[in-house]
Amino acid sequence: MNADDCPLTEALKSINGKYDPLIIHLLFMEEMRYNDLLHSIDGITARALSSSLKKLLKNNIIEKIYKENRFLYKLTENGLKLKDSINDLENWYTRNKYLIRKIK
Repeated sequence: MNADDCPLTEALKSINGKYDPLIIHLLFMEEMRYNDLLHSIDGITARALSSSLKKLLKNNIIEKIYKENRFLYKLTENGLKLKDSINDLENWYTRNKYLIRKIK
């Protein structure tokens, strides 16, 4: 099987950035402004956040909306569908983290 033919590989490409899963996780809880995201993620730079947001917007996982005189980021319907899968991955990692070697 070619990696480009694997649905899982293709799905993970849309959320594989260093901060993408964390942004998605934060947006599961609430809509957030850019600066709120920037201050909620340890170690992220403005450039990295902008890059991740652009990719997630392009992949229809998040959307930028204007609400109450400010711009907010929120998950799209498509992005909300990731919740169960992401929760399953988090649970799998929690149960198996002692078996997994960290890649540096």
